[in-house]
This record gives sequence, C-alpha cells and structure tokens, in this order.
Amino acid sequence: MIPLTALLLLCGCRKIETEYRYEDLGLSVKWAKVNVGAIAYNDYGDHFAWGEIAAKDSYTDTNYKWFDDKGRITKYCSDESCGRTDFRLELEAEDDAATVLWGNGWRIPTLEEFLELVRNCTWIWSSANGVHGYKVVSNVPGYEGRYIFLPAAGICSRKGEGVGDVGCYWTSDNCGEAESALSECVVFDMTKVSTIASGGLKREIGVSVRPVCK
Repeated sequence: MIPLTALLLLCGCRKIETEYRYEDLGLSVKWAKVNVGAIAYNDYGDHFAWGEIAAKDSYTDTNYKWFDDKGRITKYCSDESCGRTDFRLELEAEDDAATVLWGNGWRIPTLEEFLELVRNCTWIWSSANGVHGYKVVSNVPGYEGRYIFLPAAGICSRKGEGVGDVGCYWTSDNCGEAESALSECVVFDMTKVSTIASGGLKREIGVSVRPVCK
C-alpha cells in the first residue's frame, strides 16, 4: 500500500506538514514537547548519530556517515590528524535531524542553550506512565511551573544501553580541536545531570534529539 503522503505527492498535492508543539520556559529558545521520532511526551523517540538524519538498527564506527573506510573524519573536523579539516564546529542545517525531519525552524540546541536549560530550571527525576526521566521545570519569573519531560531513552552503540536509567541528548556543537571525533551532549541518570563540555561523546553513538525553535 502506498503511504498517504507519497500518494499526495504523486498526485501533485502539497505534502502535509506535522505541527510540532513546544513549551515556552522563558528562555532564549522554546523547547519541543517530544523527542524526534516520538509521538507522546513520554515516548523515547529515535536515536541518532551526531550529524546523521536517520535512525539506524546499529550505531558503529564502520557505518557512521562522516567516517571514511579508514575511520578518518570527512566532515566537521578541526584536527588534521583525525581527518580532512573543514573547521566546522556546529551542525549545518542539512545534517541536523531536527531541521530535516521537522522543518519549520526546528533545530538541535547548542551547548549554551542546553546549559541555559540546566541553569534556569529545576530537574526532578520522575516517572510518566512508567517511563523514567527528568521533569524540567522553569524557574524563570513569569514562567514558573512550565515544564518539559526528557525521557531516559538510553544510548545506542553496538547494543542499546541504559534505557529507563540514562538519558543522553545531542547538542549541535562539535568538540573541535579538543577532539573532533567527539561532540557535546547532555547526559543524566537519577543521581545527576551532566553537561559534557570538555570531553564529549563519540559521534557515531546513537542518542536522543530534543529540538528547539525561536
């Protein structure tokens, strides 16, 4: 059976755009209510390698889009010992899963925008219909009580790990000269929330994406 959206395109009709909802927490950007690939706020959604726009069955260094067959970086590299340098430090729109899959001004947040979320909200480990994660509640005057829920969707490398116990979310920032093969992310479990600003996570690992918009 041909999907409805494909049928509409074949008939010359305009593609139906999904309207994604956000929560205004009083910060510099508005935060989506769900992860990319999720329907409900407590769905895990899909996992993405950094700079890839599709979910996969496995996440390894051999099937990562921006590694060549020798494991050298082909894009977003600031260290010639790691690969071909282009000194790009932030994802371009064409490589941003939120932008490509959602459109309409959505994108993966920067490290600074995630740090803003950490600094200006209270993070409460909780459960939403049996799904563990953090209820992130705004402390900004005039926006108190507004919140988003970040599920502990785990990570995907050679196998899924930490589902229900660990959450990991990409930022749009690459670690650059510090380590071009790593990119910045936010990771948490029930005991703490950490922003990995000086180390990063391997780019080929699949983790969650929570979009933002202006």
